[in-house]
Amino acid sequence: MKRGRTRRPIALTAAAVIAAMLVPAGAAMADTDVATSTDTTSSTQVVDQPADPNTGDQSPAEQQPEQQQPVEQTPVEQQPVEQTPVEQGDAGGTTTPPQDTDTNDSTDSDTVIIPDDDEQPSQPVEIVPDEGSGGSESEDPEQTFDISFEPTGLIVDEDGMTTATVGTTIYLLPSGNPPTNVQYSFDWWVGDVLVAHGWEYLPKTADIGKSIELAWTVTADGYTPHNGGQSIANTTQGNGEVILPEMPTGQVAIDGQVEDQVTLGTTVTARPSGWPTGTQFSYRWLVNGEQKGTKQSYTPTVADLGGYIQVEVTGTHADYQPGIRYGWGGTVVTTPTVSVTNTTIVIGDTAVVPVTVSGPQGGPVPTGDVKVTLTPKAGGPSLDLSTVALDGGVAKVSATNVPVGVYRVKASYIADPIQYSRVSIAAHKNSAYVSASGTGTLTVLGVKPMVTAPNAVNGLVASTTSFSATVAGRFLPHSWTVREGGSVLAQGQVGHDGGFVVTLPVLSVGTHTLVLEVPATEITQAASTTVTVTIAGEPVREGSTPTVGTVLDTPKAATAPAQQMELVAKGFQPGETVAFYLHSEPMFLGTAVADANGVARLMATIPAGAPVGTHTVIATGGTTGRWATLSVTLAVPVETPVAVPVVNPVAPAAPVAAAPVVVADAPAVGDTLAVTGSQTGPLMAGAWLLLLAGGALLIVARRVRATR
Repeated sequence: MKRGRTRRPIALTAAAVIAAMLVPAGAAMADTDVATSTDTTSSTQVVDQPADPNTGDQSPAEQQPEQQQPVEQTPVEQQPVEQTPVEQGDAGGTTTPPQDTDTNDSTDSDTVIIPDDDEQPSQPVEIVPDEGSGGSESEDPEQTFDISFEPTGLIVDEDGMTTATVGTTIYLLPSGNPPTNVQYSFDWWVGDVLVAHGWEYLPKTADIGKSIELAWTVTADGYTPHNGGQSIANTTQGNGEVILPEMPTGQVAIDGQVEDQVTLGTTVTARPSGWPTGTQFSYRWLVNGEQKGTKQSYTPTVADLGGYIQVEVTGTHADYQPGIRYGWGGTVVTTPTVSVTNTTIVIGDTAVVPVTVSGPQGGPVPTGDVKVTLTPKAGGPSLDLSTVALDGGVAKVSATNVPVGVYRVKASYIADPIQYSRVSIAAHKNSAYVSASGTGTLTVLGVKPMVTAPNAVNGLVASTTSFSATVAGRFLPHSWTVREGGSVLAQGQVGHDGGFVVTLPVLSVGTHTLVLEVPATEITQAASTTVTVTIAGEPVREGSTPTVGTVLDTPKAATAPAQQMELVAKGFQPGETVAFYLHSEPMFLGTAVADANGVARLMATIPAGAPVGTHTVIATGGTTGRWATLSVTLAVPVETPVAVPVVNPVAPAAPVAAAPVVVADAPAVGDTLAVTGSQTGPLMAGAWLLLLAGGALLIVARRVRATR
């Protein structure tokens, strides 16, 4: 229903009623007093001409000679009207008011009336005729007709004062010359309260001592409308029944509500106070006007979410008429669940953070807005994103140009405002939830570059090794690093095109597994690839003959395989690595770094598998390619002979002592052999000595056998 501050029709005397029939209908209305400050719209309805209440057959209008035919008992609608029942009693049955014609009334049509504690549910309203439909002026003055109404069921005293009686119906009898297509609408007023519409009204106990007035509008197609009003009864009397005084109602408070809100699942309790002692109470809990409970306390359910809860308390007492008061609870609300989906993106992409706001199962879908704030977990200022409205309980909040990092996401749900006041309640579909928040994580990664390098690289002994590599991606890192285990072997800068050359230091002979990596930056992720480097083979030598100025010597020479020998290479570039190989079939002896004087020293071990004979040791600088040679001769090592004592096992015969064998000039183990010259002399001498020793042993053995 809508409310509007309105005026009621003037109470006319009997003479004024007659005068109203003689002047234009619009002039019969006068603005006399102002109703109380409630917002209730004037309610009129098009009704048919009724049957005569005395005969029950024909309408009194048909008894007039001017009438041709009775009007059919079917209402003829002028305009579509809002079907809102009148809250007060209506003897002629429930009728419905037309739409409010006050164009300044901006109250929504779905507003539920909430009267203040001291106001009545309904108030009189001003009859506002449509443009061109009120007063005596008309666009077509030639089409007019006369109409008036005579009420029945009243008591008229000698002074012409009329009195209505409780329980006696008042009927309206029309007279005049209305056309056949005439349409009627009536508003019955008791005091300042609009109580009924239609052709009749049944006075009630509440009307005692009050006047009854009538406002009417009569229209017909092609005719000037008639608007009028008249006093029906100056007062209303009882019918002999004992009338109790009205209940001096007190107040009704509600425990459990906070700031005009009732939380889902919280029990609310009505607390009447200030009523007469001995008053008995009954309760009706209402949510948006629908009854939910009849006890003193009530616990809202999910179905009540978003609705306005109130309690109607009826007090009964033997000395008073029943009294009704209302307690205002508020909107039933709950706290929703705000969920933030953890999101990972790559820098440069738009971050879309999904936020879901959900209520309890069976509850309404939350509406409202979501605001998202990003706070770097590593520290720094927060970033507020734009506010986004929920759509089906979900909001997708977008962010661009978010730097690389990990962010704490706080999503704040902003509930729709509760649209009600102490005077009216609007629909609460958008007000079932209070504000809430949830958290999540947004991870912004740098661009993942792609590092490309050879899977396998071969390098030479004592030499640096190089290979090419590239980095590709939307954004490029600035540097690169090569590691072997925890050791950094090389570093450098990435070219503008992503290409670069890796130059490794001198590596030891064998296989090396290296990692080529690019570090993470503000906009790129770390990336890497693995490169296997194999070091084998002599360095490249400069020229076909040993380099002039280089010398290779050995202070301690080896004469047999598995022996050590000291190698000294001179004339090389300071700091370069010199590789030493035994030829003719190359055998790696080792490497040494040239000192500041260009001298490289190595204590090398001749491989055990080296063949005997003459060999050449070659020393080559890995950086310059300078090289020098040294000739060595390897022989089979000679075992040292052992003296054997002669034992005479026969006694008492005199022993025959054998002459001791003396090995002259036999070299001790570990003595060095000459590097150059013939080796046959010592070998022959050793053979002769062995031969002589064997002959002596043979003679001794024969003598022993002879004594036996």
